[in-house]
Order: sequence, then C-alpha cells, then structure tokens
Amino acid sequence: MEELREIAISYYNEGSAEVQAKAKLFFKSIDADGDGRVNLEEFLSFMRDQGYTHMRNNSFFRLLDRRSNGTLSFTDVMTLYYIIKSGRPFCDCCGRFIPGVFFSCVRCYNHSRRFSFNICHLCHRSRTSSHSHGGRRAFFLDNYTLLQAIITITTDETVTTTIRPARSIRPARSTQHFATSFMHNELNRVLAQSRPTPSTSLAVHRSVATPSTLNTQHVYSNAIVPASPLIEG
Repeated sequence: MEELREIAISYYNEGSAEVQAKAKLFFKSIDADGDGRVNLEEFLSFMRDQGYTHMRNNSFFRLLDRRSNGTLSFTDVMTLYYIIKSGRPFCDCCGRFIPGVFFSCVRCYNHSRRFSFNICHLCHRSRTSSHSHGGRRAFFLDNYTLLQAIITITTDETVTTTIRPARSIRPARSTQHFATSFMHNELNRVLAQSRPTPSTSLAVHRSVATPSTLNTQHVYSNAIVPASPLIEG
C-alpha cells in the first residue's frame, strides 16, 4: 500500500493546476464536515453514494489510514483517488484488494472490452479459484506478463520471445514464449469473429489494471472522479 501512496503523491505533485484542483474537489466531496479529515462515517457514506461497494467497508478504510488514528488525511484520500482512477482490482476469488501484482484470465481479458477476471497471487498459487470456460480451467497471466505479451503481439504478427524471464527462474519452457503464443492464438481467434474496429483495437491496448467484477452490481460513478488522468501529458 505504501508504494501506491508514493505513486499517488507523485502524480498529484506533477499534475497540472487543473488536475490538482480536481483532486482537491474529490477530497472535499468526501470530507462532509470540512474539518480537513475524513472519518469512517464520511468515508462509508461516500462509498455508498458513489456505488463503490468493494471499498465500502472498515477493512479498506484501515488500509488507507496510514497513521491508524481513525481518520484519513489528504494523502490517504489521494491514495484512494489514485486507486479509483487507475482501476486497481479486487480479487474476484477472495474479495481482497490487490495492491500489487495480480493475475488476469486471458480469455476474459480478450472477450470483454471493459471487465476482466482478476485474482490475487495467493488465490492463484493455491488454485482456490474455480473460474473456467466451457469446463476448461482458465489460463491466468500476471499483469506484467500479460501486458508484455500484448505489446509483442501488436507490434509484430509473428510469435517472438523478445521478453525473457529472469535468469533466476529458468523454466523448462520459456514463460514469455508460452504466454505470447497463447495470447497470439486467442487474439487471432477473437478478431476472426468480427472485423477489427477502433473499439476492438482499444480492447487490445487498454490498461491491464482494469476494475474487477466481484460484484456485478458495482457501479463506477464519474460524478466526482474526472475522466482525465491524474497527470497530463
């Protein structure tokens, strides 16, 4: 969580005056009594009103509360702002927030232009998830490998191994080669079903860090959070 906090502050400090103004407005919209701090009641009320059901709980509030004093500072809220803007996922298996590396179902990622099925590394390692496609066990890639596989495929139609695994891993078969081959076949199959369109292209190049769909009733509101990035350029 500390790394996310540092990233959020970096984006805020480097952002334009307009971006910083929107971030401050976001803070004020949560701080109902205007005392410069956000208590649990204010936090839960905002999460409820905006439809962020994943985050509307005491445990997530405590994750944000760096000083563990029962209130959120401006820095804490900017961390929340970054989490929402970047689409950091919650595990679709155990429901916990994923602050770091996560695993995405490749088929779900290819088939959906908005949602993907994401799980934390603990659920992936323990094979807790029963997620499948047509009775076939789902194939997961971590968000870094998935992104690199997509970049490789979209910049060269042939299957390549330009990204190599760390020397310390040395798997019997190249992880990147397998991932790229799988992604290449999946993308070809999906694109063959319909002619490429601008929206299809966006589906390929979209950020890997997409919101998860643990609760299908979850509604992401743009009423407070602007569509522009935290930092422009």
